[in-house]
Amino acid sequence: MPGAAIGQVGVTTRRCTHGIMQRCRTPNVSIGCGSKTPSMTVSLYPNCLWISWKRFRRARSSFGFKTDLSQPGKFTLPSPGAVLKRQLFQIVDALNELQLPYMVIGAFALAAWGRPRATLDIDFMIQTATVPEALSNRLEELGFHFDEMWNRYNPMVRDFHRRFRSGRTPVDVMLRRDEHDAAAFARRRKKRFNERYLWFPSAEDLLLQKLKVGRPQDLVDAESIVSRMQGKMDRRYLAHWANRLGIRAELAHVLR
Repeated sequence: MPGAAIGQVGVTTRRCTHGIMQRCRTPNVSIGCGSKTPSMTVSLYPNCLWISWKRFRRARSSFGFKTDLSQPGKFTLPSPGAVLKRQLFQIVDALNELQLPYMVIGAFALAAWGRPRATLDIDFMIQTATVPEALSNRLEELGFHFDEMWNRYNPMVRDFHRRFRSGRTPVDVMLRRDEHDAAAFARRRKKRFNERYLWFPSAEDLLLQKLKVGRPQDLVDAESIVSRMQGKMDRRYLAHWANRLGIRAELAHVLR
């Protein structure tokens, strides 16, 4: 079945954010995949919606559709954030089972210390010299497959950076690269996140990590950490590591 038509197909439509479905501009119809709500029930109203059957099946497996067979034409779509959180907790459980010290970094860590922002990936740092085979096998069991193509096209970072992927979700596993990363593990903090306690870098170390990478978005993230912490960070610690890492100018910029 290449496609399923509900009512008229030739209506004026626009794609939702996931590219799964299309909807007409009828004022009283509200169908979408907004990330501001944990889930959304979608009704296939006559004369307003056309959905690709192939896309529906693919999305059902990727995003976790829950179909209510007692109400034909209705299904529930978790938001991308809900899917990512579930995957985050799966990986944390795997790391705990293997007794691997870790820190959640990236956008999820930013939610702990800075201004939360949307993300499509999950980032970890683990306290090992290589990615243990046991962890790779466990991630495979959970549906996260090693990204061979990414590894091939990123030779400069693959010694300390491994990428796994589940559908469209990349999972980046970082290894310790320098003395600061080792110091960050010694100062990591356990913080509550959605009824769970996870390990994060301290605010100072997350700020330094952002400045080390130094992309435009990282500098924006660093400024949000400074803004939220409002002078609660250890500036002597920041100055010490900024001097050793050669990022004094970047630190001065975000602390101004």
